[in-house]
Amino acid sequence: AIGDQLVQLIAKAVHGVKLNNGLDIAIVGRPNVGKSTLLNALAGEDRAIVSDEPGTTRDVLSMDLEIGGVLVRIHDTAGLRDANNAVEREGVRRAKLTIDQSDAVFYVVTSQSDPLSDYVAGLTVPIFTIRNKIDLDSLSASVEPRPEGAYIQISARYGCGIDLLRTTLLDHFDLAGESDNTFLARDRHLNALRCALEALDFDHAQRYCDAPELGAERLRRAGYELGTLTGEYSSEDLLGDIFSTFCIGK
Repeated sequence: AIGDQLVQLIAKAVHGVKLNNGLDIAIVGRPNVGKSTLLNALAGEDRAIVSDEPGTTRDVLSMDLEIGGVLVRIHDTAGLRDANNAVEREGVRRAKLTIDQSDAVFYVVTSQSDPLSDYVAGLTVPIFTIRNKIDLDSLSASVEPRPEGAYIQISARYGCGIDLLRTTLLDHFDLAGESDNTFLARDRHLNALRCALEALDFDHAQRYCDAPELGAERLRRAGYELGTLTGEYSSEDLLGDIFSTFCIGK
């Protein structure tokens, strides 16, 4: 029963960590698909230079936004292509580094037939494929859930579908609105809960019938991990626990 409660608490903590730390989103895609226009649309102001000339964005442009009460860091990256000059190649390298460190990717395309780049297709984070410039094809904003994330049709230039994109992002991470099932956890809180759950994993309980001291040690460890959350154990307590096992003078 305690293990089940910890599982539920960990689920709440995962959401809490996201709320506390925020989300990092990388906007990626080929040159001239409207990545910088999308950044400006999400920001509600012109923060990135927009031009019809491919390769305008040479470096990563980052900004913090609040979406539905959640901190979201948006990173506008250089267009993914085989660059002809050293500056643009460096921009592409930095774009890939940003992608690797992001919680999700906004992959911008301008046609439904545009495939995922080989680099993006190999990612394990959620991928939101965003078909931009639907105004050129007289299409409506829409969203289609997909296993890897979602497929969303928007027009960043005219702001069509931007609210839909925001809602889809929060819904995917289950962060829409305030919930009584979430608390503002930190990474160390989450790690302590997971360690406690691991310590209480008695799938091999039969083993402890012959060696109850092993089971007792697991219970002690779980108690300690939970104690770090409640303030029962401090760093001094931890040092005391360590040195209490030493036999001084022998």
